[in-house]
Amino acid sequence: MSPKSTEKKVGGKEIYLAAYNVAQLAGWASAAYLTIHGATHSSRGDAVYSSAGRVVRLCQCAAILETVHTAVGLTRGSVVLSFLQWFGRSNVLFLILQSIPELWSHWAVPVLFTAWSLADIARYPWYAWAQFRTPPHWLTWLRYSAFIPLYPLGILGGEMPLIWTGLPYMRQRKLHSTEMPNSMNFAFSYPIFAQAGLFVLLPLAFVQLYTYMLKQRSKRLAKERKTS
Repeated sequence: MSPKSTEKKVGGKEIYLAAYNVAQLAGWASAAYLTIHGATHSSRGDAVYSSAGRVVRLCQCAAILETVHTAVGLTRGSVVLSFLQWFGRSNVLFLILQSIPELWSHWAVPVLFTAWSLADIARYPWYAWAQFRTPPHWLTWLRYSAFIPLYPLGILGGEMPLIWTGLPYMRQRKLHSTEMPNSMNFAFSYPIFAQAGLFVLLPLAFVQLYTYMLKQRSKRLAKERKTS
């Protein structure tokens, strides 16, 4: 049996958060459709990025609000963790993929967009529903289970191949880098940063965050079983 659905007191906060989550659900559902359509109805190599890229970028830009929501107390959670999750995606999407047109036809683009879209299609309905009443068990299970295949797929099949393929272009064009001498007396090499992220930061974040999400899943589903 599913746990008894409990209605909640609804105010402006709940309505706003529900509207935000429904909007994100609609956006990522559109991205999923456009990704599939671009992959199956066009012979152009960059069809998926040309078709779905704008919607994906819009949804990812809007996702910074989730860090803001946590920072101002609208939602619970870690501000740092929320920001790092947002930055991880945004780094690949804006600083690498959007900045290197040669990557738009890479096979990892549809993999990346599919993994991101399906993961968010699974979680945003749960957040929206939770503003008004306790989500049903099936939706809770989906929210806390979809990431198991989709998170590794997005990291290993999407983000890492794009970073690796993009490294020569970053070095050649000195992408997002600052060289000495300059008025700030500061130097920064984005290719080195991206390479460090690929071999050190991204694997560590993957292991730690994936382990954290598995623990959260175990706790949440155990709570569901107790209330069934």
